[in-house]
Amino acid sequence: MKRFAMPANRFFVLLAIMVAILASGLSAFAQVSFANRNPGQWVGDLFYVGGGGLMGPPYLYLIDENDVIRQEILKVVDVQDFPVPSNLRQQSLWAHWHSGGLHMLTHGIFEKEADGSEFSRFTFAKWQDDEWHHLGFYKQRHSSNHRGGLLNAIPCDDDRFIVVSAKFDLAGNSGPDLTPFSRMSIVPDTKAIRLGSSIYHGMDDLRKHMANGDCFQLAWYSSIVMTDSFATLISPTTGLYWIFSLETASLKRTGNIFRNVTPEMISKGGFSGGAVLCAHPEKDGTVLVSAQMENLFIYETSNVEKEIGELMQQNPAMTGREALDLFRARKKELADRSPMIDWYRIYPESGKVEKLGLPPEGGATEREGGKNDIWRPLPDGSVRMGPLNLKSAEPNHDR
Repeated sequence: MKRFAMPANRFFVLLAIMVAILASGLSAFAQVSFANRNPGQWVGDLFYVGGGGLMGPPYLYLIDENDVIRQEILKVVDVQDFPVPSNLRQQSLWAHWHSGGLHMLTHGIFEKEADGSEFSRFTFAKWQDDEWHHLGFYKQRHSSNHRGGLLNAIPCDDDRFIVVSAKFDLAGNSGPDLTPFSRMSIVPDTKAIRLGSSIYHGMDDLRKHMANGDCFQLAWYSSIVMTDSFATLISPTTGLYWIFSLETASLKRTGNIFRNVTPEMISKGGFSGGAVLCAHPEKDGTVLVSAQMENLFIYETSNVEKEIGELMQQNPAMTGREALDLFRARKKELADRSPMIDWYRIYPESGKVEKLGLPPEGGATEREGGKNDIWRPLPDGSVRMGPLNLKSAEPNHDR
């Protein structure tokens, strides 16, 4: 088993745990089950799953209400016949359906300009008519101050994208005007993606906390829930949400699903362990959210990612499997201290958030040590708790 000496940084801790999962011999379908914490998406009567980033298998899936795979799509990073070299599309984290196809953003090794300066090439691709198409690329130029950061692209109407940056303001704003959101578009008749205007983050109460760039982590780590006309980003550690119109590629509404989470709490990074447990789109265009009880998690001081990161830093001989086991044990301890589930519904059209008095049909009220932290929506409005159990369409070939 590969050993890690990792910094106490949330991304790298989670990355090490992902690597441990992949190296542990779990099947690709077990990985999908682990990854279905990420929002799925309705595509007609089928449900799209599998965009679980580094944890997921090489395929993306359209499944029916019984978790039977009706179509599988090879990720663009694993496609052999594609006009972009494989070393420039080594990684892809998420993909989103829009305008009749599946959009995915990939990137790879650093490249150099003629003057020796470095840049990262982000390739925009769309799966449509049973094949991947190269839409274009965006050059993120590096400077003496930074070497770029990860991006996520939300497809919108008229060949536009809302891009979420994990690290830097792409448009060069500074101070309280920093924002992780930008608008990009495809340049006609070229293979270039143009950076347009920045999009203000909309959190007026947090402006004084934005100068240090915390808004980038809050936004980039958010779950992106896609419905027909909107993309709703939900921060799992804080409950913040942003609702974007896919028609106008603009921010429409912001807020927080929780009433007692203050800007000061948010400025400290929110709550470890996920105040928001899981979020998925409902077939009628609303967003269903399960969360810890607010009056419990706001008093929880443990930070599991930081704890495990510090242990890995202090113990270079710790294996990924050992870190994973500790991570799971500590997460279960936190779940046992906060055992109940609250349910919310977001209406993207109006921005209204409703706390549900009762769970949806099939929904649980208790986490059961974390077993019920994930679920999937069903076409009739009910939910099925627990991880996905993907099945092959062929008889006797459950996966």
